[in-house]
Amino acid sequence: TRTTKRQIRNELSKVNERFPCKVSILLTQEEQKFFDKVINDYGEKNSDGSSNLGLVQIKRMVSSSVYGYLNKREDLERDVDIYDEKPDAKVNALISEILQPSKSNHMREIKKVIVFAVFTDTLRYLKIRLSRKGIKCALIDGSIEDRQAIIDKFKDDDEIRVLLSSEVGSEGLDMQFCDTIVNYDLPWNPMVVEQRIGRIDRIGQVADNIYIYNF
Repeated sequence: TRTTKRQIRNELSKVNERFPCKVSILLTQEEQKFFDKVINDYGEKNSDGSSNLGLVQIKRMVSSSVYGYLNKREDLERDVDIYDEKPDAKVNALISEILQPSKSNHMREIKKVIVFAVFTDTLRYLKIRLSRKGIKCALIDGSIEDRQAIIDKFKDDDEIRVLLSSEVGSEGLDMQFCDTIVNYDLPWNPMVVEQRIGRIDRIGQVADNIYIYNF
């Protein structure tokens, strides 16, 4: 028998409603070509049935971010995106639907957003792309020890609008000053999604409603 937090709300928990929003992505033709090539190449390498787990991981990574996967990690760590001139449908949707929405498709002002992704290459790539669009970001992942200091800076600095977080940000950290999260990719375990949402749906949240965007 399980009791969820939604069943035991009290006067300290202000959230009335969760609004899940599905954002469907149509890849550009070039992205689709890259995507199909990765899937087909690895499919041929694993046609004998070996290393299927590795193939699944490759599929998850390229689904998380096509160009995040194609860029070399050492380039991303140096803030280099060798595909920077190519349009990214997923990044463009993140910007147009959530970060810089027009009045025609969005009437709610969003000041602070937490973007979750499973893969650190996706996060580092996103930081490069968003920064070049003038959107200031902070980033936490398993390689960063003092994550709370970064979260505090994210909270206090009005210029930092986006926190990019791996799964390390989905447990044990309080971010109830935000009312919006983005699941840029989705983990296998649905409870991880619940843990992500739990960073903002918690005691101390002052917003009446919270919003969860699932890409």
